[in-house]
Amino acid sequence: MPRHNSLNLRKKVMAEPFADQVIGQIKHATELYHRLMLVVAPAGAGKTTALKEVRERAVAPLINVNLELSRRMLDLTERQRALRLPRLLMDIVNDAAGDVVLLDNIEILFDVALKQDPLRLLQ
Repeated sequence: MPRHNSLNLRKKVMAEPFADQVIGQIKHATELYHRLMLVVAPAGAGKTTALKEVRERAVAPLINVNLELSRRMLDLTERQRALRLPRLLMDIVNDAAGDVVLLDNIEILFDVALKQDPLRLLQ
């Protein structure tokens, strides 16, 4: 078996339990008042792979926040980015239209130049 296939298979095997855990926590979160759930793990741990599987199994939209916000802020000045980011993020999530919306690659929300409170943005 070529190396890349075995690597992909290993990632898939590792991601399945991770995806199961995420789906279990999503079910639990529906009972709570605050429903934000953060999936935190080191780079390369399989978060994106797990979220892709969750997207398929839960039929939930998966948004690459860094990519979507970057596209929408590309022509804005630094000041405009800081002012418009909360509304842009809200629009992105609302456009996804789902009871559960999966957000991946949220690092841009922590960019100090944007002067934002990331956890408040994710409420």
